[in-house]
Amino acid sequence: MKNVLLLAVVFLLPFCSNAQDHIDKITETTCDCINEIDKDMDTEQYTLEIGLCMMAASEPYAKALKKKNDIDITSGDAEAYEKLGMLIGVKLASKCPEVLKMFVENPELLDELDDDEVETLFVEGEITDINTDNFVVFTLEEENSVQKKYYWFSSVKADLNIVSEYKSLLNKRVILYYQPEEFFDPKIDEYRIFNKIVEIEQ
Repeated sequence: MKNVLLLAVVFLLPFCSNAQDHIDKITETTCDCINEIDKDMDTEQYTLEIGLCMMAASEPYAKALKKKNDIDITSGDAEAYEKLGMLIGVKLASKCPEVLKMFVENPELLDELDDDEVETLFVEGEITDINTDNFVVFTLEEENSVQKKYYWFSSVKADLNIVSEYKSLLNKRVILYYQPEEFFDPKIDEYRIFNKIVEIEQ
């Protein structure tokens, strides 16, 4: 299974990915940095060094990442770097020989690319807006007054009949469980990260 996934990463990604100049540049710079890493260090440390390379390569493109991908790496929030890793990680595997070699030699690392292993995060706050123009989009205001959008794309676990009663959540405090996933956004002709809701607790 892991070999099949690896082949898909290597051969299919270049045909299905939409070009993003800043993402391509971050990937190239990260690869250059990875080539300088000591190959004799253990896998855990090596993976950490790759993350540091990615962070350093992304800093000059912080504005583009925030505008086009909704990733604010200047916030110092671990969630932002998790989203960045999801966005760039697979592309690194297809374009950077050292990363590809690491996956080949340590196939267990491919678990992170398995759809069944997508990390579920959560956030608590008040739903201040519900938009239904295309998909149902909840705007959640957190304790620090920051407002973010969360998207209802597929089945959502909830303690109410979500299909008929979701509008009743407006102005209520909830806990949203979500998964950051990459989808194509036709408004900007690029892929970007959307926060897909998987569960709502009141």
